[in-house]
Amino acid sequence: MRKVLLVIAVMIVFGFFLVWLSGCEETAQSKPNAPIAQQINFVGDSSTRIYHMPKCKKCPHESQIVPLDSPLSATQAGFKPCKYCKPPHEDLPEGMPKPQQNR
Repeated sequence: MRKVLLVIAVMIVFGFFLVWLSGCEETAQSKPNAPIAQQINFVGDSSTRIYHMPKCKKCPHESQIVPLDSPLSATQAGFKPCKYCKPPHEDLPEGMPKPQQNR
């Protein structure tokens, strides 16, 4: 009898866990105020002038983030690709002047 009650209790706890887990996924997907790194394509670091993939471990602190749409826009703004996460890189089209580095 105790084994049956124990199995039922474990099944109930496991059921609650599954319900809680599915609710967490829905909440994370429907959050309008998701972190900035999840809302943009690329993240630029204003101090190092390097751009990253949003989930890169070398991503800058939120106060230094520059949102970027594409590798071309990053290159036009004077950013270089991160050597850690290796985001896609596009060279500037012929005839476009290279941005000046302000140091």
